[in-house]
Formats: sequence, structure tokens, C-alpha cells
Amino acid sequence: MSATPLAQVAVHLRPEDNVAVAARNLEAGMEVQYNGSRLTLSKRVGLGHKVALKPIAKGQAVYKYGQIIGFASQDIAPGHLVHVHNVAAETFERDYAFCRDCPPPPAPAEPRYFMGYDRGTDRPEHFRYGTRNYIAIISTVNCSASTSKYISERVRASGMLKDFPNVDGVVAITHKAGCAMQYDGPDHNQLDRTLAGFAKHPNVAGYILVGLGCETGQAIHLVEHQGLIQLNGSRKKPVVITVQECGGIGKTVEAGVRAVAEMLPHVNEVRRVKLPASKIMLGTTAAARTATAASPPTRPLASLLTCSSPRAAPASSARRPRSTAPSTCSRAGPLAGRWAKSSSSASSGGNGTRASSAPRSTTTPRPATKTAA
Repeated sequence: MSATPLAQVAVHLRPEDNVAVAARNLEAGMEVQYNGSRLTLSKRVGLGHKVALKPIAKGQAVYKYGQIIGFASQDIAPGHLVHVHNVAAETFERDYAFCRDCPPPPAPAEPRYFMGYDRGTDRPEHFRYGTRNYIAIISTVNCSASTSKYISERVRASGMLKDFPNVDGVVAITHKAGCAMQYDGPDHNQLDRTLAGFAKHPNVAGYILVGLGCETGQAIHLVEHQGLIQLNGSRKKPVVITVQECGGIGKTVEAGVRAVAEMLPHVNEVRRVKLPASKIMLGTTAAARTATAASPPTRPLASLLTCSSPRAAPASSARRPRSTAPSTCSRAGPLAGRWAKSSSSASSGGNGTRASSAPRSTTTPRPATKTAA
């Protein structure tokens, strides 16, 4: 009868072990093949018990899993049960050489890459590498939320994006805050940090700020306190548009479309480059959306859009500085003239009321294939 290989019936973990641990009940007389020789079990060895693989002289250490578990109290022949009847505890010196037998580091994995956007060395790592090339319409206050969405919808509906294949879309960033809060207080600064996180997001190549005009959260406060700059580190301050300065929602939408149209050629010039996969930052979120998260959002921008109902803005402080950014309401770049449409039926009011000519549906940015969000 052929002998059974030891590996099929017992565990022999380390080469220095002189015992093996039965992986099942082993009957007396069973022949086991070990290291080119045959061992015959002298008696039954139960599951989890030990069997000698080598001759163990009296006083010699018994090794299991590379560790001394005791000393032979009598001579133990190969194939014999090793248990309390022939093993005793003795005093011996222990060498706690931690990590002595650590294996060498594994070979590096095959390098992986993705085609993404490098926003420049002047940015920190978490703001530098992106997988998208968006233009963001950032609302500074709830009162301009609908206007911001109207701008992004008008741009998408105009078809102008088809001429700029490297632009992934135009997205409106809206929220339900921006007024009825302490100027330069905790809520104000937290909102600024959040909006700045969108503006500096590596998936955003350019952006414009849209406000009502009399809100607490003035764009100038956001720009100066958060150091907002434009495309790839340009020191030029971002474009700021307000409903009250433009003379109504309809004119504000037209001004926003013109500003985006002027920005599109520059955003389109940005090209994807080969980047190591280690530069991808994956973000997770917990619970529901919030417009007051203190840290920069890391979710895809399209999933962070929130719908805000326009309402009248509360009275503002007379001491608040107003935006000093140059007005864009009267400018019309040569590129914008191709798509600008009149909105004669739009309301000229400045309190955030919905214009009759403004679109009423919200669409999402056109999809784009990405390696990671």
C-alpha cells in the first residue's frame, strides 16, 4: 500500500519543525511519506494533535510552527504521538527577534497610467490632477442659483460646445446659503471655503461667479479670502456677474453666456497628459448632500448639483464691500456674438424672481468617459 503524502493529512509549517499537526484523525498503522521516507504511526493521532517527524532525544526541544513548545521528557521516535506524556516544560532563553524573518519586499507592480489633466505645479496635490475639463458657473448665493443654472442650460442648448471637443461640459454649482448670516463670520467663511473648493477642483478648468448683488456672501470676499485665480494659475481675477448690476435675470444669462463663450477657446486648449495612476484621488461621501461642507468636495461635480428655489434676499449690511470686479454685462466678445440670443421677454427685476423666458428644466452635463472620479 502506498504511503500518504504528509501535506494531505497534516500541517508542517516550518522546515525546522520536528513535529506536524494532524489535519484530520490519523489511525494507528497509517503510513505517511515525509522527506523521502515513510513514517508509520504507532498509535492514533487525533485532529489537531502532533506526530513526531524526526527522532527527538530526551531533553531536546520540540518545535512547532518554528517555536519551541516544550522539551522531550523521553526519547520520541518518528511516527509517535507527541503530547503531555512525553513533553515537559523547561526554562530556556527566548529570543524575541521581531520581524527577523520578514520576506523581502515584493517586486513593484506594473506601472499603470491614465490620461488626465495636470493643473500645474503651483497647486497642491489634491487640487492638481483631474479627470475632467469643466467650466463651472458658481452661484455665490441662493438668490442667483436659478440664474446660474439658466446660464449652463443656455450654453448647452446653443450647441456651442460641439466646437470645443476638449471641454467636458458646463455645470452650475448652486446651494441654499449666501445671505442672512454674519458677514465674515463662521458660516460665511465656511461657505467661502466650500465654493473655493469647487473653483479650485482639478476637474474645473475655468469658472465664473454669479451673484444677486446685495447678498452677504459677496464675490469679492470669496475671491480675496480664498485666493481665487483663473485658468492654470493665471493671476487674473475670475469673472463676476450680478443680477442687479446687469439689470435682471435675462440680461445676466446673456452676460454669463458671453463670458463662457470667451472662456471656451482657452479651456479647449488644455490637453490630457499621461499621468501615473497614483495621482488619482478617490473621494467618498457619507449621509446626504450638504452645501456647507468645510472641506473641498471630491465627488464628481455633476452629482453635486442641488436645486434651489429663488427667493428675495434679506436686507444687507451697508458696510459690506461690494464687488469691484469689472462688469461683463455690456461686453460681447466676437465669439459670443455667434450664439447670443435676445431675451426681450425676460424680467428686468433684480430680486431673483424667475424670468418668463428662462428655461425651466435642468439637464446634466454631457457624459464623458473617465478613468476614475
